[in-house]
Amino acid sequence: MNTRQESKHDPRKLKLAEAGILFVLVLGVAIAVGVNVASRQDETATVEVAETVEPTLLEESTVVAESVEAAQVDPLATTVETEGPPAPRYDATASAAEIYRDGEAAYHVRAYDEATDIFAIYVERAPDNAWGHYMHGLSLWKAGAAEDAEIALRAALAISPDHTKSLVNLARVLLAQDRAEDALPVVEAAAVLMPGDAGVQRMTGRVLHNLGRPDEAIAAYSEALAVDADDTWALNNLGLLLIETDRCGEAVAPLSRAVILAADNAVFQNNLGMALERSGHPGQAAEAYTAALAADAAYAKAEVSLARVEAVAAAQGDAAPLDLAALAAGFAVGPAETEAVVVATEPEPEFAVAEIEQ
Repeated sequence: MNTRQESKHDPRKLKLAEAGILFVLVLGVAIAVGVNVASRQDETATVEVAETVEPTLLEESTVVAESVEAAQVDPLATTVETEGPPAPRYDATASAAEIYRDGEAAYHVRAYDEATDIFAIYVERAPDNAWGHYMHGLSLWKAGAAEDAEIALRAALAISPDHTKSLVNLARVLLAQDRAEDALPVVEAAAVLMPGDAGVQRMTGRVLHNLGRPDEAIAAYSEALAVDADDTWALNNLGLLLIETDRCGEAVAPLSRAVILAADNAVFQNNLGMALERSGHPGQAAEAYTAALAADAAYAKAEVSLARVEAVAAAQGDAAPLDLAALAAGFAVGPAETEAVVVATEPEPEFAVAEIEQ
């Protein structure tokens, strides 16, 4: 009876044994596969650690400035050449007025490269607006691109031939290229449109000055000052022209007025120093050169001139000091109405060259 029962249970035991063996085999295979996968992951991780380069500031800057995909960036690059901050990207919803305001704001903070880029976008949006081309031209000129500035200003005048600001600044740009003959008809056209404008008369004086017509230039500067007695650049340019024509005594009054109105202008102070030095007042000239250096410590011309006049003052003494404030206050329209100062010394070759408006 027991033997039969045991024999009946044998198949079950066999099946259980087989199941156990199968389980062990499956478990072994699973373990083997897991070890293999883990090993491959370790290898992959090793490769990634070796080949993956963390984003650097350089790469991020390149992507932003150039719109280059990360895969195109050379991780070994160490420098990126840029031309300043990129111009804002304007989408189709940005109005022309908004773009113009941004360009004008950049211009007023002297970010001329940025202003150039913005106004280039503006003139594409509003090609028929003369003011856009005008501001584009001004920005280009201030950024040092005189030839491109000329093109932009002529584009403004093609739209509006009576745009006097474009005429005046085109004349200025042409002078910057030593093209005074080309500038003359431009500024004459501006003078016809605005005969009583001080800025136009001053620019006329500059053009005539550059053409070697001093008497006409003096008359133009005088006309500018008759309109605006406080036009500091007209005062400076007139004073410089008087120095160049050996009328240094007459130059003292307009230059004194210029430095009273703009004491922190190194060019004005330097030119006053020249007029005083050549009029026999080295001590007062030294004060003017010192003021020029206070306004601009890197002003080499004033530094050289100061050393020279200090030596002259120590060796020769100074003439009776001039009342510069009174001369400035009494300066009227032109040199004929000012008190002339006798020139005590002749100009010498080593004198520094005074400067005109830029």
